[in-house]
Amino acid sequence: MSARLGLSLALFRTVLSRGWPVVARKPSSGLLDELHRAGLDWRAAIRRALGDPALAFQYGASLVWGQYYKLKFRLLGRRVIVGTFFRVSGPLDIRGPGTVIFGDHCRVRSSRLHPTTPYTHAPEAVIKFGNRVMLTGTRLGCLSRIEVEDDVGISEARIMDADFHSVAPTTDGPRYGTNGVSKPVFIGRNAWIGTGAMVLKGVKVGANSIVGAGAVVAYHVPPDTIVFGNPARVIWRQRRSAPGQSLEQSCRDSGGVGPGEPDQRKPAGPGRPRTGVEFDRGEPATSAKSPGDQY
Repeated sequence: MSARLGLSLALFRTVLSRGWPVVARKPSSGLLDELHRAGLDWRAAIRRALGDPALAFQYGASLVWGQYYKLKFRLLGRRVIVGTFFRVSGPLDIRGPGTVIFGDHCRVRSSRLHPTTPYTHAPEAVIKFGNRVMLTGTRLGCLSRIEVEDDVGISEARIMDADFHSVAPTTDGPRYGTNGVSKPVFIGRNAWIGTGAMVLKGVKVGANSIVGAGAVVAYHVPPDTIVFGNPARVIWRQRRSAPGQSLEQSCRDSGGVGPGEPDQRKPAGPGRPRTGVEFDRGEPATSAKSPGDQY
């Protein structure tokens, strides 16, 4: 009985992504071929389902909600494109005249207090997520373009590609009635954006970088770095970790200290306290003079 349940859950995942006619047309052996072509290791899926039925139920429910939101936005006439194996747990609110694109195996997790809200504010605006992107209560405001590459994780952060209001003083009315400058935002592959962080217009976050909790990113973030603060500054530069190597060990191998460890080395010099590895010393994320000078 339990084996049948596990196989049903594995088939259910494929049916939701490829449509009910797959079941009507294919015999049992054909279904397994479909599962293989869809990129699902059905034997591993059955083992996991049998080992943790509650997790299997949550997985199936998130796939159902993903299909629900896909149908909902289609019926509402929203310009939303969703890839295969789209999973949703919690509220997802997509508004605006622009286009929102999700790649394959994307996942959205949110709550009523922290919903995920990709909003567009112009017909030409595009928010594009790559494959295997994870959004957790993320808020996005797009006037031109926000692009997120594969394997990126974004927590309860804020990402905006525009000022939305004029920076220059106004004399003919309130500032909130004006339009601001917009520049595209790009987040590289396998980046991680922490809780409470803000990524502002024109920023490029490099591949494998980490934006710490509460950071305000107004400048480019180089690849393989960790940034914290307001404005965000480079704290560590990461060396590519070997398989099974922790972040702390990677930082030590790069000549720095692990997160949360005291720095026992000599000070870098008067007025230049050491923060991170020896060649960092807390420099801004880029040498750009202002956020508006990045492009």
